[in-house]
Amino acid sequence: MSAARAWLPFGLALLLASCLLWVVGSLAQSFPMSPRTAYAIAFAVVSIELVSVAHLVPLPSARSAALMFAAML
Repeated sequence: MSAARAWLPFGLALLLASCLLWVVGSLAQSFPMSPRTAYAIAFAVVSIELVSVAHLVPLPSARSAALMFAAML
């Protein structure tokens, strides 16, 4: 799989997550609920998004991993 194709699912997941958050944010006024319930739902949704997007990130090549490590130092 080429490098561009490896990043395609990751980019699509980010796009889908952004669209989902936009839709839910625009509908939030219509569904009154307690702050604790809203926090629990938001925490669960963000956790699921983070895990799913992190799962889709392709592994870096050895050269790019070394460059990232050097940049962090």
